Parts: sequence; structure tokens; C-alpha cells
Amino acid sequence: MESMYKSILEEMDNELELFSKNANCLNGYQYEKTFREITDRFNQKLFQVSQGKVPKSKNESHKIKTGFGEITVKKKDIR
Repeated sequence: MESMYKSILEEMDNELELFSKNANCLNGYQYEKTFREITDRFNQKLFQVSQGKVPKSKNESHKIKTGFGEITVKKKDIR
């Protein structure tokens, strides 16, 4: 699981580095909007990984909406 976190964080680092190189051509609104989209996407990925492996059967999994977006969790983990 730790390797999944590392790969997501490396991917985020690369994307933020590319974003910062191109940030000087964005106005304040575009800068904030783009930065927020990037961080929200990676927040959702990290949160989903933290929930562990999700079963493929729809009967064993449940989708919930969070501040990070929709994630899938095992039904037995919902209390």
C-alpha cells in the first residue's frame, strides 16, 4: 500500500511542477481554479487508496460521496 501512496505522490509532484512552470501565464482566477482541480483529483486518489482494496462485486461495495468526490468502499466498513 505504501508504494501506491508513493506513486500517487510522485505523479502529483510531476503535475504540480508542470503547473508551476506554466503558472505565469494564468490570471489569479485561472491559477486558483487549476490548482484546486489538481489537488482535488489527487485528494480523491489518496483517499480511495486509504480505503483499501475494493471488491469487484457491486453487492459487496458501496459508493459514497465525500468532499473529495465519489469513492467506493467495502460495505462491511460502513458503520
